[in-house]
Amino acid sequence: MRATDKALIQVQRALKRLEEAGLIIKIPHGNKVYYRANSSHSAFLDLKQILLKTVIFSEKIDKEFAIIKEKITYGFIFGSTAYLEMKRILKAMSLVG
Repeated sequence: MRATDKALIQVQRALKRLEEAGLIIKIPHGNKVYYRANSSHSAFLDLKQILLKTVIFSEKIDKEFAIIKEKITYGFIFGSTAYLEMKRILKAMSLVG
């Protein structure tokens, strides 16, 4: 909740919808509940790619292009630069070996 600045009920509803869709798995542990992505869901790989591109790359791009940001309408990261950066990030997140 603290990370989202949302009310508890809003977070609970969102988690319930994600769980009902099969995108996350609920893991009760004592008086706490943990959630993890359901890696066997058919949309997992696509959603992981979207998340990595929008969350991780957007922060880096915002910092590096702050000066000319208002002049940019669209941008693309491709080729070996995108591949190596994605591989580095996934390894750091322990999502790949």
